[in-house]
Amino acid sequence: MMLKYSFYFYIEFKIDFMKTSIICSKIFMALTFSFCIINKANAVVDIGATTIVSPETGFGLSIEPIVITIENFGDEPISDFGAYFIIDGSTVYGETVAAVLEPGETMEYTFSAVVDFSPLGPYYVCAWTYIGGDIYSSNDSTCTTIISLKLVDLAEAGTVFCDSAILNAENVGVDYLWNTGDTTQTITAYENGIYWVVVTEPISGVSDTDTIEVSIEVMPIASFIYSAIGLNSFEFINTSSGIGTCHWDFGTGAESFEINPSYDYYVNGFYTVTLTVTNFCGSNSYSMVIMAGEIAIDSIEMILQSISLYPNPATDKIIIENEYLNNEIKTIKTFSITGRGINTTESILSNRKIELNITSVTPGVYFCQIETEAGILNLQWIKQ
Repeated sequence: MMLKYSFYFYIEFKIDFMKTSIICSKIFMALTFSFCIINKANAVVDIGATTIVSPETGFGLSIEPIVITIENFGDEPISDFGAYFIIDGSTVYGETVAAVLEPGETMEYTFSAVVDFSPLGPYYVCAWTYIGGDIYSSNDSTCTTIISLKLVDLAEAGTVFCDSAILNAENVGVDYLWNTGDTTQTITAYENGIYWVVVTEPISGVSDTDTIEVSIEVMPIASFIYSAIGLNSFEFINTSSGIGTCHWDFGTGAESFEINPSYDYYVNGFYTVTLTVTNFCGSNSYSMVIMAGEIAIDSIEMILQSISLYPNPATDKIIIENEYLNNEIKTIKTFSITGRGINTTESILSNRKIELNITSVTPGVYFCQIETEAGILNLQWIKQ
């Protein structure tokens, strides 16, 4: 009787890869694998926030979401972990991320909470993650500084300016370059033209630019001349500068808004014509007395005689009073008896009275040459 024996050799081996154990069994005689079990009892859990993606330093920031990049540094799929951020060390915002992040993968995560970055200035923002069992805390967080800058708006104060334009690119801690070559925050423009500026944040290199076409106006100065085209008809020529709009008052209650009007008077007499010109910078008026119709010479003399000078003799001041308001005093010149001009200081006391300071005048005989709309009057006085 022959006996047959079958022999089976069983070998078990174990291979360690880092903290993951692989245990396999093999039957050599049968030349088949029986099983291979992966034991992950010691898997690496490691996750962290690597970058704050948005917002970035920029112009015109407003209400913005916080977007970060998260990376799984471990060898285990991770989900339901915490994501957090804080601004300037104040309130902490935290949320649970339900997405599954595979080993070695990254993801962008947008927080549901938003932040108002419209107030200008720097913001120090930090973001981080948390999950139980994370073995490396040093790579959990990231921080950055975000600078909120104001959009450059050169036309914020308008495009029409009086006398000169101060152009302000605003912001601080930035670099400026104007088309004039200036590198300051503000420049003053005195001429009409196109001006532009480039504003650059030096750390990030982000920039903004704006262009403006400037129109410079000056304060108007009213003036006019006239010519008689008949006894009672007049033509007025506007010689003002800085004209925007015109308003004429002919002294009768009638008015005109033309630049160069004409007007007919129906009653002889003296009339005060006033022109007011207005533009962006303001208003200015000029008046002149005209004579309509045939005015008798003695009437003109009566008007001039309505101007008086007192006290006479005087010691420190004299008063020139004009009783006829329609006869405007244009100039007052003071001369010695020899015709030498004398300097005096004028003070307008009212629409009727003008005071001359004669304190520094040497005692003697003088006269004032008073030019009015109706003519010239010379009045003699004595300084004691």
